[in-house]
Amino acid sequence: MEEIEGDFLDIDVAKIKKTLEKLGAKKVFEKKYKRKVLAINGDYHNTFWVRVRDEGDKITLTYKKPLGAGQGAKGTDLGMEEIEVDVSDFDKTVLLLEKIGLQVCIYEENFRTRYGLDGVEVDIDSWPLIPTFLEIEGKSWDEVNQTAEKLGFNPKDMYVCPIGKIYSVYGINVHDYTMLTFKKQVKKVDK
Repeated sequence: MEEIEGDFLDIDVAKIKKTLEKLGAKKVFEKKYKRKVLAINGDYHNTFWVRVRDEGDKITLTYKKPLGAGQGAKGTDLGMEEIEVDVSDFDKTVLLLEKIGLQVCIYEENFRTRYGLDGVEVDIDSWPLIPTFLEIEGKSWDEVNQTAEKLGFNPKDMYVCPIGKIYSVYGINVHDYTMLTFKKQVKKVDK
């Protein structure tokens, strides 16, 4: 199943919130997410990976694989294959995945404010070390593009990629880290 979402960087958060309110968007939630990303041999660069995410009110297990990695505009991807299920326990799910041979690559946290606008999810995402950005997720690329235009963005400026590629725009290689939280960032130790 394809995940249909795109990101817009360097946003004016106050302006976006005001525009969303004018368009009649409804705030759905504000919450902190925590996640662990796991992969074979602990390497999730341009391949598939598994994410366990605690969203506060639910925990999800997600398979993710870039589609057309690096073939999109600005070296981004063409999309993302995603399969997601709900699970009941963050730590036990991570342990189960480790027991079958996957390795934790990174522990991450971020803050997300979600709005609903005409059936589309519009997220204001804050991550450690980089500026806050906007993510739009819909059922079709037309829906995502139309929502972007309503919010004053040109769809040609959209990034379609995992968070690691957004970090790279700011000169940060997320693969150098084992932990990225607002309070603590831990780089891998060379062996």
